[in-house]
Amino acid sequence: MRDFEGGIFISTDKNVAGAPWYIVLSRHFPVRTLLVDMAIPILCYSVLANYEKPLAGIFFAGVWSIMRAVWESVQHKKVSIFALMTIVFTVVEFIMFYVSRSLYWLSLAIRSEFYGILVMATLAFKKTFIEIMVEESKTTNFTEEFKETKYYRNCWRLVTAAWGVAYIAKGLFYLYVAPELDTGLAFTIRAILGWPLDIILIAFSIQFPHKYWHHEFKKGNITMPITANGKGS
Repeated sequence: MRDFEGGIFISTDKNVAGAPWYIVLSRHFPVRTLLVDMAIPILCYSVLANYEKPLAGIFFAGVWSIMRAVWESVQHKKVSIFALMTIVFTVVEFIMFYVSRSLYWLSLAIRSEFYGILVMATLAFKKTFIEIMVEESKTTNFTEEFKETKYYRNCWRLVTAAWGVAYIAKGLFYLYVAPELDTGLAFTIRAILGWPLDIILIAFSIQFPHKYWHHEFKKGNITMPITANGKGS
């Protein structure tokens, strides 16, 4: 832990916002489950799509997810939410792609644009999407004084905007670019723009506040403790 003038601390405590992003991600996000339930189906999906067999890729990704859901329910008497999400998405995508490739890409574009616009719309409110998510997660302990500053709110507004722009850009890719690409390449990029992109955004959402607030502290704009126990992010 480093002590800075003005009462600001940059903490190595793994339970506060100042921890390195990869520590917070591993502690509060089910990375291992995500890799098993999402990465393997995506890999299967991408490999077969590269061999011009996207429907087979969607099918085997769905089979793997069903097997995982059954395994979890038998072994641990619970069902992986990630496995269930993959099952739903792969079934929907299989039907859409089978009916019409244009309809398939259009459905993905609409979904991404909807999420992106919804996230961006929260910028019009006092609390943005990411700020609400952070406070609901209860993994931080920000002081009430700091939460009322513009530096706290501006930080989450920037992070929220990044999420919104990313999803809007993804939707535009599905709408205008993907239909014109080779099928295998399009499906590989589509896989990357799924959970891998979300993990990158989550890592950014953890790391950016640390850098942003430390920069504002060095400029002398932040002088109060950031977290209630005196350890800042």
